[in-house]
Formats: sequence, structure tokens, C-alpha cells
Amino acid sequence: MSTRLKLASDIPQPREVRGEIKGTIGTHDFETAVGKASAYQEYIEITLIDKHDDGSAEEVYIRFPDDVPLNTALPLTGIKSREAWISFKTLTNPFAVQCKHATLRIDTLVISPFEVKGALYGDEANPNVVHPVNITFELKA
Repeated sequence: MSTRLKLASDIPQPREVRGEIKGTIGTHDFETAVGKASAYQEYIEITLIDKHDDGSAEEVYIRFPDDVPLNTALPLTGIKSREAWISFKTLTNPFAVQCKHATLRIDTLVISPFEVKGALYGDEANPNVVHPVNITFELKA
């Protein structure tokens, strides 16, 4: 069923979701229990944020259609309806990179009440600075 039909009365803004999010970005651990999710115009957007004591953070943004095939490895290369970005929020030189050489796998997706389980594997588009990403997530509203 279309996200638009299920959430017709909801304001399309991110909702807090909780669960288990863990993995690595480059050589650094990525672990948090809180994220944000929104379902709007037949797309799901998830933001996973790992904040550090020094004020820096890594944020992973994932976008995919609400009718994504489950339990299937979905390449992100060149597909605008499926994409992932990593934002490195440092105190001196923040930057973001797109995960073009990556695979997204969604194992569970329920729109209402919201629930998603999946994984993001691969690396980003810049061949000079490689930050391999290996993150699993299981979130519920």
C-alpha cells in the first residue's frame, strides 16, 4: 500500500525511531540507539546519527521507495530512488560523501506503526578517501 494512503493525515516530518544501530564507517565504530525516519510521497528516509563526546558526529542518510523488494541486495549506483550519504560533522572540516558503491538491503518494512530492519554495505564515491560503511539497523517508532 502506498505511503501516501497510510500516512495521509501525518505531517511529513521525521519521527524519532529507536532500536539497534551498529557497524563501522572506515575504521571507526558506528553505534547508536536513536534515529529519525519519515515516510512521504512513496519514499522512506532514515537518518542515523552517532554523536561523540568531542562534539563531532557521523550521520548516515538512507532513502528508498516504500515498495522496495524485501530481502534483496539493492545496488545504489546510479539509482536516484535509492541513495545513501555519510556526513562527517567535525569541528574544523565537516564534509559529506555519497555511498555510490554500496548495497542496501531491507529485510523488514512496516509503515504504520513504523518498523524497518536492514543493512548498508559498501563505500562512497570518492576513490581517494575511502570510508567503507558496514551498518545494520533495526528501528521501531
